[in-house]
Amino acid sequence: MNTALISPASEARCIPYAKAAGLLVPALLLWSFASVFLFPKLQLIWSLGGGPAADAQWLMDALELLMRHSSVGMGVMLLGLALIEWLVRPWALYRRPLVGMLVFLLNTAVLLGLTAMCLTALRIAPALMQAK
Repeated sequence: MNTALISPASEARCIPYAKAAGLLVPALLLWSFASVFLFPKLQLIWSLGGGPAADAQWLMDALELLMRHSSVGMGVMLLGLALIEWLVRPWALYRRPLVGMLVFLLNTAVLLGLTAMCLTALRIAPALMQAK
């Protein structure tokens, strides 16, 4: 079957969203694990190592903001997609590429957040070594 002949408008509405959900589930599970288990440990390590006085406190503050408000951001994005699907007629032509870009951006955000956690832990590690 030649998929190039199928127009985006004839594709079922749920197919791009189902593919997006399948690609987002691993990243969202990893982010949930990080927010429940890893980030509280990182906060403890940060406070024991004198992190609040460190020059990289902005990184910890940014991580805390992401951890606290990631569910609100996801809800706003889902609501926005629902409103666009309901109100904008030519959305069918742009649905697949824009949902794909959104999935790419969310996966990238998860990777950057986890990398920032690792960098924060590495940043405070020398202070922990000196505290002993």
